[in-house]
Amino acid sequence: MDILTVDNDCDTRELYKIVFEDYGANVVTAGSVIAGMEALDSQAFDAVICEIRFAGESVYPLIQKLRFMDQISGRTTPILVTSTCPSAELTRHLTVKVEAYLLKPIALSHLVEAVWNTVFWSKITHPSGILELGYKSKSEQEWALLNIA
Repeated sequence: MDILTVDNDCDTRELYKIVFEDYGANVVTAGSVIAGMEALDSQAFDAVICEIRFAGESVYPLIQKLRFMDQISGRTTPILVTSTCPSAELTRHLTVKVEAYLLKPIALSHLVEAVWNTVFWSKITHPSGILELGYKSKSEQEWALLNIA
């Protein structure tokens, strides 16, 4: 599984990288929306974990790019992880269609479970090919066997 983590907090990016790599995922990190968009140009991802609040940047171009890539490949699954937001800002973000809204702080086990469930259901509802439904690599088998309390 390939995951892109876009977060302006270095510690959060590295924590997510360590956690998901421990489960066998390949993780690319980006510290800005622009860097996240550049990463999308070079590689396809199964999941994108993105902070929604960036100082001086809007996350919406990244979401639009992901939606465009979804139309072409059906492969990318954006998941937004937000900081504590004021109610008005959260209401505005909830109007953007994404697969999951997760508010920080979030238990790492819940984050892993949310990513797995979102990617799993995305692949079932939008498989890119018949082989995708039946084939599982060793790391995907480990994810499938993951039992999170």
